[in-house]
Amino acid sequence: MHRFKRPSPSMAVALLALTVALGGTATAATVLVRSSSQIKNGAVKRADIAPSAINSGRVQDGSLKLNDLSDSAQGVVGSAGLQGLEAVRAGGPENVGPGQTATVATLRNIPQGAYAIFAKTVLTAPSNESGILSTGGSVGGHCVLDADGDTDESFALLGSPGALAPAELSLQITRTFAKPSDVKLVCDVTQETWRGSNTSIIALPLGSAPRQNVDG
Repeated sequence: MHRFKRPSPSMAVALLALTVALGGTATAATVLVRSSSQIKNGAVKRADIAPSAINSGRVQDGSLKLNDLSDSAQGVVGSAGLQGLEAVRAGGPENVGPGQTATVATLRNIPQGAYAIFAKTVLTAPSNESGILSTGGSVGGHCVLDADGDTDESFALLGSPGALAPAELSLQITRTFAKPSDVKLVCDVTQETWRGSNTSIIALPLGSAPRQNVDG
């Protein structure tokens, strides 16, 4: 009886090379790892990816969101690359009574996120035709920018003994909205009937808007 003789290591390597050569690409393809069937979902980790292996060409267009970026990058994109929102009102409200509050403008349905919000309006108290106030009289304008309960206020003097004059009031605030929200500009004027004009509310998206409470 003849004994089976185990081939030497060099012979085994030569036989394997011959098999691959004869089988061509069909044999080689069976050795390749296919992501659809041979990689377990969740098995590839960050350490398995070579440095610089993923570039812009490997990322699906439109797939990255703002919160996928670092805080510093979010700030750059938010201030320079994203679209702001604006509400404008050329004139109105008109003939609002002394001391009465009226909504001058509203910027509606601001998407959730962090924003820098700016507002300005011109308040005018026509009074009588001459626009002359009595001795000791004064007219004060007051506006509140309300961003979903977070507010900023501004005051201005529309007149002093002698004459009335329009006054421009400017306001600003940062606000992070958890859901789509409105921002309102509400104003009032003391002692005189008044009107608003040249009003604008602008919301500019930010990556984040942390606040620091300071003493000076």
